[in-house]
Amino acid sequence: MNQTLMVFFGVIIAFLMIAAISIAGGRRRHEEEVRRELEENWGRKGRYRFTRRQLESIARILDDTNGGRPTVYDVDDVTWHDLDMDRLYRDINTTRSSCGDCLLYERLRRPSFSEAELKAFDETAVWFDENEALRRRVQLILSEVGRDEDLSVAEALSGLENGHPVGGSRFVIPALLTLADLIFFFFCPLYAVLLFIPLSAVNIVLFLKLKDTTEDVLTGFRAILRMMTAVDELETLERILKGKNRTDRVTACIRRLVKARDELSAFRRGAFLVTGRNVYAEGPGQAILQYIKLFFHVDLIKFDAMLRELALHKEEPVTLMRELGYLDTACAVASYRRTLPVWCRPSFSKEETASLTVEGMVHPLINAPVENSAILEGGNLITGSNASGKSTFLRNTAICAVMAEALSTVPARRYEASYFRVMSSMALADNLKGGESYYVVEIRSLKRILDAAKTEVPILTLVDEVLRGTNTIERIAASAQILRSLPRPHVVSLAATHDIELTFMLEGLYRNYHFEERMGEEDVVFDYRLKEGRASTRNAIRLLKSFDYDETVIEKAVASAAHFEETGEWKL
Repeated sequence: MNQTLMVFFGVIIAFLMIAAISIAGGRRRHEEEVRRELEENWGRKGRYRFTRRQLESIARILDDTNGGRPTVYDVDDVTWHDLDMDRLYRDINTTRSSCGDCLLYERLRRPSFSEAELKAFDETAVWFDENEALRRRVQLILSEVGRDEDLSVAEALSGLENGHPVGGSRFVIPALLTLADLIFFFFCPLYAVLLFIPLSAVNIVLFLKLKDTTEDVLTGFRAILRMMTAVDELETLERILKGKNRTDRVTACIRRLVKARDELSAFRRGAFLVTGRNVYAEGPGQAILQYIKLFFHVDLIKFDAMLRELALHKEEPVTLMRELGYLDTACAVASYRRTLPVWCRPSFSKEETASLTVEGMVHPLINAPVENSAILEGGNLITGSNASGKSTFLRNTAICAVMAEALSTVPARRYEASYFRVMSSMALADNLKGGESYYVVEIRSLKRILDAAKTEVPILTLVDEVLRGTNTIERIAASAQILRSLPRPHVVSLAATHDIELTFMLEGLYRNYHFEERMGEEDVVFDYRLKEGRASTRNAIRLLKSFDYDETVIEKAVASAAHFEETGEWKL
């Protein structure tokens, strides 16, 4: 009997050793791979391309603050789409964890109006940039938190609110019976096998029955446990920071993480097997862990106790996510700054009259961008032909404002401005699902800007081709009145238009700028530089010549345009 038990326990120990070796080997391979990635990707744009489902899951971070309600400073959905912010988010995002994914997204959607907070964030990013060895160690730790394929940590934590006890004690008896049957196998193999079949059937049915109802909560458990493990490793790093590499913001961040982890110590106690999929476990190690869960229900037995602990400590998991995400985001921004041809820290004005001054501004989403500078107050009307740079300038200005307030990083040589809520009406489309025409979508979009302008919050508004969805006469009449109502002391408005008439009608209310072009040998050549005054070129008509239009058509078109400018009447 003693020999049989020795064989049994020997088999168990062998299985555990295989699992441990598998996990340790997977961990080493994982760390080596991460170190290579960190070395290769520093100073490069993000390469990970998030799916729509992943972005929706990441956006759940917005539900974590202000009761899930938008604040007056949020970048709303229309503006986010107009500025192609999903693409900018992907370029910046070299974070190593889902915590970083969520916090970076939140910063861009919900910019900070706190100069002290932005200064602290900038100092953290600089510290990571200047301390390479420590930064890589932090990033390696954050990589252990990782990210699930389709579920962000924000959504995983929100799923915990729907968790209900499963009566974990009822799974103890099937687990003990299964263990007893395994021991019984060494004495009466035939009867043990016959007993094992119904026991396995019961265990599998219980597992599958509760798998769907508990999976969302278990995903949240796994996320918390991974974050707590990361804090364990960061705690050892704090001792190093007490020396010459010390930074108050990073140290304070780690201390808050340690405090939150300690509050959750009872939650973690005995929860090792509840984590399910291990980021390092592969092959036999992973298989053994899964079979232990399947036949012994260790995760379900521990489930209720862990749920009770979280009910007592609802804020601590959020603290873990936010503080780890803060460190991860700061690392990503430090790396992203190195990808920009130029960048500066913003300076914020406290004057009552809103303004924006930018020098050497470049668009971060364009290869080989052209620098532009401007001093903007009140109303600003921008004219020029198609593809001359009007829309790009509007988007560039708005992106600079968002990045200034979110990341203390501006793709320009100098940026000084008020704190703005940024709102745009640019890349609109028909709402086919809602049965609305382009024009209806457009007037709804403009109305939200007009309503926001009535508040006292400083606003930067950007409108591309006002009311392009209707006829010329009504467009010009209505556009003039809409634009006329925007200029206020706390509003900086930029409007791009082809309608030169607006530059005359709004003279005195709007300052005129333009982009111009010149005719090359066969095509129009743009320099994409903003200039003062209204557009005056005739290259749109002259371009007809490049396509072998009849000279008479071109000459009469030029004469007709000149006649309209002189008299205000059209004549063939």
